[in-house]
Amino acid sequence: MGATERVDGRQRARLLQLIAPSARAAQLREPLSPQLHRNRLKHVDRVRDEVERLFAAELDRAGPGREHLVHALVAASMWSTWSMLRDGPGLDVGAARVVMARTVAALLAVPAGPPLFREVADR
Repeated sequence: MGATERVDGRQRARLLQLIAPSARAAQLREPLSPQLHRNRLKHVDRVRDEVERLFAAELDRAGPGREHLVHALVAASMWSTWSMLRDGPGLDVGAARVVMARTVAALLAVPAGPPLFREVADR
């Protein structure tokens, strides 16, 4: 499967639309539920594993910025990003998918090498 197909995001969009009602409900109750919090952390781990498998070649070329790229790809692929696109500006499914795919493609297009941004300690 080529990079274009991997970035397209149709399958991801279908999944995110499917889980939207449950994800919204869980998001509301998570502050009161240690189990829902654990479930979300497991989901983040699953998305990270998926990103690492799907974009292994690109991540191998990322050099010292690999870990930051993984975090950025995970953030761009999560339901919270999907929700913001759908509920914030009110994009339809197709438009939200295109924005998500464009974001992932842009992240992957950054040349390998040192991280783009210097790490700054929180003060």
